[in-house]
Amino acid sequence: MKVTGEEREKTIKCMLKVLKHQVKSVEDQAAELIDHAKVQEKELEEFKMELKRKENEIFRQELQQELDMTKKIAGTYKFNSVDGEEIVERLDIAEIIVDNEVLMARVD
Repeated sequence: MKVTGEEREKTIKCMLKVLKHQVKSVEDQAAELIDHAKVQEKELEEFKMELKRKENEIFRQELQQELDMTKKIAGTYKFNSVDGEEIVERLDIAEIIVDNEVLMARVD
């Protein structure tokens, strides 16, 4: 069977039309993937920010616990004995308290 030039041209046009639709479909899928990737990237950034907020909150809580404990200790006394006499002296930890408060201020 012999294929005429007209049939050959119709076949080529048909194949081009099919290829055009396939290319369009692939382009649409690529656009969807790009949009989905952008959404995921945004969600990932939000998740990272939330993790950082939680990390900061945990750090703040730990600092607050240390500060509370330091303040508790600051209210205590230590006893020394010199030449048989008992001497009461205040624990000098004001510097630790100041350092903790400075750290707390930096976190806020």
